[in-house]
Amino acid sequence: MFYILREFKHDVTTEVEIVNVGVCDIFDITTKIIYEFETTGSKNKQQRANEIYKPTGVEVIVIDVKELPDDIFQRYLKLKEYLIPD
Repeated sequence: MFYILREFKHDVTTEVEIVNVGVCDIFDITTKIIYEFETTGSKNKQQRANEIYKPTGVEVIVIDVKELPDDIFQRYLKLKEYLIPD
């Protein structure tokens, strides 16, 4: 996901600690979206994450890694579906 976001010229950082909230996997500074990679992703997990991060003004997208294809090119295409353009 980091590579894809950079490909679209987004400012991106990883493993960012947001004080009193937590550490996020990938933070897209351009769109203020956090991408969290989980092995047990669910709509409930995404809703809870958005509630936790809401005071910071960011949105959270939870990606279940078990749903990603094994093929690297297919994985790239699937991850692009999660991209929120600026």
